[in-house]
Amino acid sequence: MRLSDIYSTLARTIPGGQADVTITSLTVDSRQVQPGACFIAVRGGTQDGHRFIPEARAGGAAVILGEDPDPRLGGAYIQVEDSRLALAKLAAAWHGHPARSLVMIGVTGTDGKSTTCNLLYQILLKAGIATGMITTVNAIIGDEVQDTGLHVTTPDALEVQGYLRRMVAAGMSHCILETTSHGLAQHRVSACDFDLA
Repeated sequence: MRLSDIYSTLARTIPGGQADVTITSLTVDSRQVQPGACFIAVRGGTQDGHRFIPEARAGGAAVILGEDPDPRLGGAYIQVEDSRLALAKLAAAWHGHPARSLVMIGVTGTDGKSTTCNLLYQILLKAGIATGMITTVNAIIGDEVQDTGLHVTTPDALEVQGYLRRMVAAGMSHCILETTSHGLAQHRVSACDFDLA
């Protein structure tokens, strides 16, 4: 991914004179910034990623996205209306828009989401359909079962898109995605292109 791809994904035009550098990673954690990274400053319940923009810049971030005005620390900065929505779009682009290659089934509601996901997963498997699943408990990709480590909400957009990419690579045709109210409100699944819900 290049800087121009980020601008394009966000429906923006790269400013004249801006170097079209290669982006090496996407992150919301300033401690994980490596040279060439795209740091997305996200406001959370206890921390505000905008406070860590100086650390991200010092760590070598090639571009920073945030909702606040440009802090004028040098380098590329893109002000966005909603950092979480921008993250969802960029995560999908970073991973090659994997949801477009899957039949995406979202399961939401107050209670019973994980149970419903597991029932649907078993039905599709028994029907011979190569299916992956992402819940608040685990992600299943082929024979691999991975603990999502959350147990309370949908994984963040970067993780969701990473799981989807792995499903496509493993030959899955369908994905069942448990979609919590927080996951919806925080745009964790905004770029998932659901076929059924």
